[in-house]
Amino acid sequence: TPAPGDDEDWPIYINKSRVHIIGVESGSGLYSSTYIRPPTDTDAAAFLFGNVDNCELSNVSLSQGVPGSDHAVIEFLGVGIAGQPDVVSGHGHHVICDCGIAWEGWGQDGILLPQWGQDYCNLEILRCFFAESISRDGIRLNGTSTKFIIRDCIFGGVAQIGINMISTGRIGAILNNKFMTTDLDGAAITVHGAAGVIDGNSAGHDKTAGGGYG
Repeated sequence: TPAPGDDEDWPIYINKSRVHIIGVESGSGLYSSTYIRPPTDTDAAAFLFGNVDNCELSNVSLSQGVPGSDHAVIEFLGVGIAGQPDVVSGHGHHVICDCGIAWEGWGQDGILLPQWGQDYCNLEILRCFFAESISRDGIRLNGTSTKFIIRDCIFGGVAQIGINMISTGRIGAILNNKFMTTDLDGAAITVHGAAGVIDGNSAGHDKTAGGGYG
């Protein structure tokens, strides 16, 4: 149900629900809106278990989470995600699997997890493709206590950094990803204070002057 006064901004509003959305086509063009909004209250019973399967969604935002808890569970399975803003979320366990992720604008990441100040996020990103149209980082991890696995993904010429971990205190694995860094300005992977395993990744040749890969 839409949030009061929020109908246009949040066409899909989920509160204290288990939800499974299949085969949805929504929006057209850059400014279309399809938001899936987790609950924002602090009630421990406000769980969100969501699946979004085989859908084409624009402007997907998971920007709230459940403050102070790990009870938001989001799964994207076989989803085409385009438009603005990034796929963003906070607390909880999130699975993004077999998805195509694109952004046709300036200064946006493919996946930004979690939001600033929202830690304790468990994240799985598996077998996803990040399109060349992403203008900043393919995946940017902000939180200080994120546990993650990023595996078997393809980064198709993301503009800046493929996987960018810009805060400390993470633990996880980055395995068997391929970086097609035809126009990459930075590294394929950057790590700041994370613990875990990086293995089996490959980076393509950078054809642009002044760019780098690694």
